[in-house]
Amino acid sequence: MYAVDIIQSFLENGNFKVEVKEENSSSFIILSKSLSDRTLPKIIINVRLKGDSLHVELVNSGKLRSEFILSSVFGLFGGNILLRKSEIKEKIEMLEEALLNHLDSKL
Repeated sequence: MYAVDIIQSFLENGNFKVEVKEENSSSFIILSKSLSDRTLPKIIINVRLKGDSLHVELVNSGKLRSEFILSSVFGLFGGNILLRKSEIKEKIEMLEEALLNHLDSKL
């Protein structure tokens, strides 16, 4: 699928290790991990083609979800962990926006 190739190339050019798994001919999972930013969790992207529509969804990894839960608990004792949580979330949102803009420009 051309969109999967675009996403894979975008991530690899951004210094991510990328693995693509094909679930079927119209559904793919892209697993990626930043090689340069260790604070980012594994990024999982679901790509599905339904008719004429392309659906791209970034899924938070389990590590990110657990960090959010820990941040909520430990936030009672100090703001340092909360700051890290918001920084990670912001990085992921920036990556998602850049990826979607890149896809829009290529498709």
